[in-house]
Amino acid sequence: MVWLPRQVLRHCCAFAPLLRHCAEATSLLAICFPFATMRGGETNIINKEKITMANIKQLQMWNSICADARISVSKSLFGLRTTVVYNPTNSVIDAQTVEMSPADGEQLKRILTTEREKLAQAIGNFRPKPVANGNYMAEVCISRDKAFVAILLHQFARMSYEPVTDVLIFEGDEARAVGQMF
Repeated sequence: MVWLPRQVLRHCCAFAPLLRHCAEATSLLAICFPFATMRGGETNIINKEKITMANIKQLQMWNSICADARISVSKSLFGLRTTVVYNPTNSVIDAQTVEMSPADGEQLKRILTTEREKLAQAIGNFRPKPVANGNYMAEVCISRDKAFVAILLHQFARMSYEPVTDVLIFEGDEARAVGQMF
């Protein structure tokens, strides 16, 4: 499969409806872009889920994570590799970013702002569906044993992602309930 930069993909997708009327262009598009499928004269681009393993040092909530006494940060390989550990369980923390639709983002925002006692009930079976170029983006740090979760929710506004929640930290059963969404 061919992976293209986001800008190139947008331009190709914009011209695909124009090209589908021409048999030569349709076959050329199918050869050059195998992820584009032609059905009934339409071009359907297969949407890849947008869950990205992130460099934890590049997250906006990095300073908040570092300031937490329950977290230890160690650098190795001449400072090129950073390992973040949740101290109570000695579990490594992994970071990811999830872009999602406006509906899923609003629902996640409601869940994150509910009272902690009603958190598991508010989550229910909600799982945000990752989309490319989503209106909302969640920065999520989850320990590998699911005992620690930190989330910062952003909304795309003024040509960048702006935080809409504070850095929310969950531990124990709350963390397991929140972590199952991701």
